[in-house]
Amino acid sequence: MSIQSSPATAIFDLDGTLTTRDSFLAYLLTFGRRNRRYASLLRTPLRLSAYLGKVIPDHRLKQDLIGDFFAQVDPVVIDSHTRWFCENWLPRRLHPVGTSLLEKHRRRGDRVILLSASPDIFVPSVAKALGIDETVCTRIERQGGRVVGRIMGGNCKGVKKVEAMQEYLGSPDPPDRSYAYGDSRSDRFVLEWVRYGAWVRRRQMEPLRPEDQAAFAVD
Repeated sequence: MSIQSSPATAIFDLDGTLTTRDSFLAYLLTFGRRNRRYASLLRTPLRLSAYLGKVIPDHRLKQDLIGDFFAQVDPVVIDSHTRWFCENWLPRRLHPVGTSLLEKHRRRGDRVILLSASPDIFVPSVAKALGIDETVCTRIERQGGRVVGRIMGGNCKGVKKVEAMQEYLGSPDPPDRSYAYGDSRSDRFVLEWVRYGAWVRRRQMEPLRPEDQAAFAVD
């Protein structure tokens, strides 16, 4: 990345980009085990099977899982698990390629935004643990501070990620100097929307457009 007078905007996916594993399912299962939500744990394979069998869509799966594990749970209990998750699960599952790119953008003073399909029950805390101040993710309805379980504004996945970023930034267009990093097919919409998009692979970063390779050169 060549030196510029103004900071760029860098948008990072979470799962598979900054972490090596899916954080949402891990958060659910560790919460269930640590808080003895055994009935919820037993129902989870059935819900996953229904999703894999195309009986229910992904947003329904996410909503049902969140409601099952967290609906009406004391927020103090959820916050306690979130701290545990950020201190114990997260550090051992950081993606070496994605976190290296994150540090390069942070050193440059660029604006960094974490964009995730995972819910706001824990994603903002993960972002802070990674040194990221801004988060755009799936929003979950709460009443009186307690999780209800319903998704608000749609599942922040695929093209919905672009729509969420447009709403967050207040513009249909990306910033002039914008980068985005992702690892899955659903991230392609964001990678194509920004000026410079790149895939985060297991051992390296791969620009979406080969001709943009020079834009990712290290200072």
